[in-house]
Amino acid sequence: MGKVFGAKGKSVDAAGEDVYYCSLEYGPEDVRTSLGYYNMGKVFGAKLEQDKASSCDDQVVRIWSNALCMVVLGLGPDRMPMSEPSQLPVGRLQLMEVVDMLLDIGRSRKAMLGPFHPAVSDAHRSDW
Repeated sequence: MGKVFGAKGKSVDAAGEDVYYCSLEYGPEDVRTSLGYYNMGKVFGAKLEQDKASSCDDQVVRIWSNALCMVVLGLGPDRMPMSEPSQLPVGRLQLMEVVDMLLDIGRSRKAMLGPFHPAVSDAHRSDW
């Protein structure tokens, strides 16, 4: 069976398995699952399936937006103040990779949608 390989030689099946097992272990909305969604988006992008790639990228941005609101602002997913502060289950080096991942998503959105589309600013605002 012919598999299409994308980011770092991963196939859609391999990226899907990564998301599946991380979702079982941590949950589908956990920051540790976001890398799998990102890789899946890269694979779909390599296959020129932009709708699927965008959907995966949207999930990554949503996960990190919620996580950072909890940690930095103390707001829960409903954007209401939380009683207990939250911590990220990733280290400093992983956070640097997350920055690169979100910047890459922002660049992809900018190239596809134009610099002033609202989806571009969801990922970053480095040009403003």
